[in-house]
Order: sequence, then C-alpha cells, then structure tokens
Amino acid sequence: MAPFYSEAFGMHINNIRQTGIPRTDVFFDEDYRKETVAALYERYPQWKDKKIVLFAPTFRGSGNKTAFYPMERFPIDLVMNSMYRECDFSDRLFDLTGKENINDLLFITDLLVTDYSSSIFEAALIDIPMIFYAFDLEEYLRERDLYFDFAEFVPGEIVEDLQTLISRMKEVLISPAKTSVDDSFRQFFLGLLDGNSTRRTTDLIYDMLDGTD
Repeated sequence: MAPFYSEAFGMHINNIRQTGIPRTDVFFDEDYRKETVAALYERYPQWKDKKIVLFAPTFRGSGNKTAFYPMERFPIDLVMNSMYRECDFSDRLFDLTGKENINDLLFITDLLVTDYSSSIFEAALIDIPMIFYAFDLEEYLRERDLYFDFAEFVPGEIVEDLQTLISRMKEVLISPAKTSVDDSFRQFFLGLLDGNSTRRTTDLIYDMLDGTD
C-alpha cells in the first residue's frame, strides 16, 4: 500500500513506513470486544438479540464544509416499511451520528450497508457481510476516483437501486453465511495486521526522537 499513501500525502515513498493501522488493534483484543458489546447493550437494550444493520455511507462533496449525503436516495421510511411491514419501527431506528465510534458498532453489526467508505476494511477484519449501495458510482469515480477497480475490489455485492438493496438486505440477514468476506481481500489489504500496530507506530516515533531511525 506504500505507493498509494505516497501519492495521497505527496510524500516520497522512502518516507512511508509500514507499521499497520493502530485503530485496528481493538479487533484483536477480546477483552475490549466484550466490554464494548456489553456497554452498547447497556446503552441500547433494544438491540440485544436483534439483527443489526449499520448504514454507513461516505460523504459526497469536496470536503467537510460541503459534505452531504443525498438522503432522497435512501428514504428511511420506505426502507423500514419494506423491511418491517405493518410494524412500528420507531424503536428499531437509531441515528448515531456523532454519538458512537463506528468501529465499536461493528462488533454488534450483522450487515454493513455502505458505498465508498473505508469502514469496509475494519468490517472485513471481523467478517461482517457487506452490501455496497453505489447508485452514483460513475459520477463518484469522475469526481474523486479510487486507487482500485471498484467492482473488482470491494468485498461484497454492488447494487445501484433501492429496491434491489432492500431485497438483498433481507436475504443477507436470513443467510449471512453466504456473504462472508472473501479471504483474498483480507490477505491483500489486511494480511499483516496482528493487533500490534500501535506498538510499532509508537516504537517508530521513539526511534525517530532518539535519532536512531
């Protein structure tokens, strides 16, 4: 991945050090997982013993000042009514924007619905089924581009319309085993992660401060 980081940050490749991603260490820490799950269920007891769908798309726009998501492409009332016919879904729907760490939420997620978000890497580490709702793929690629061929790269099915998304969400929740993450994706992008990325990163910082690296 070093060439991509080199290009993204405008740095010479020799200045890119491969230490791993510290935020992924929690996925190798069983005690942290248990404590996080228990804390989430304590705050949201409605979630216990339920199937959890996490809708986590990335923003559109050129930066945080213009960031937006076209919610008309994901009309929540229609989605919920299609998923739970003739049910009151007021206690099934939670807007957690700015309230919870997305990586913590992944520990209890049964299905991740996203598009171009980097959350797919953390989700892949713990084998969460994913659906990619990419209704604007061509436009997104024209405006922002990606380092890989999206269709060949993502560890899950790509859908471009809402009805297909709803249908596939239902199917995945019934049979999640059929949509497990391809191991080749994990090996290519995440194969060297081992829960020690924070240690390697801090060791590198201390070595640089000491002038030994």
